[in-house]
Amino acid sequence: RLKEVPPCERKTVVVISMSPTYGSRGGLFDGLCGMAGVTNGAAEIGLTAGQALTKEHIVAVNPDVLIVPVWNDHGSYDIEKFNREYLDDPGLQTVRAIRERQIYRPHEGYIYNASQDMIFGAQDIAHAAYGDIVPLPVHRHLSVVEGLSR
Repeated sequence: RLKEVPPCERKTVVVISMSPTYGSRGGLFDGLCGMAGVTNGAAEIGLTAGQALTKEHIVAVNPDVLIVPVWNDHGSYDIEKFNREYLDDPGLQTVRAIRERQIYRPHEGYIYNASQDMIFGAQDIAHAAYGDIVPLPVHRHLSVVEGLSR
């Protein structure tokens, strides 16, 4: 279905993470972006492993979609406060994704973990960028033991 999206209409995505070096060129998120048919903004501006994404980088990329973290350590961490440090920052209000409210809260087990379920991370990112042309994977899990009788 992503073949229906012409290259000139591909979306640019930036991921904000509690690990500020997540999302660089050649990493897990970059691979997921390739599978999702989107441009990883951090890779596009040349961030490589170990380089932190800054607010200035976000302005430079001006992404179509901004992915923010959802992990809250079982309620002991105020993830919304963390996200507001970006979303409410006056210096970021000109960023397309913030201005147009294209803020996406992913299913954390899909894009932040290197597991068999990361294929659903690619779907999750594609759904964030292109909507219903890519189904939203909800509560999906790949397992080698599914369907085996005991």
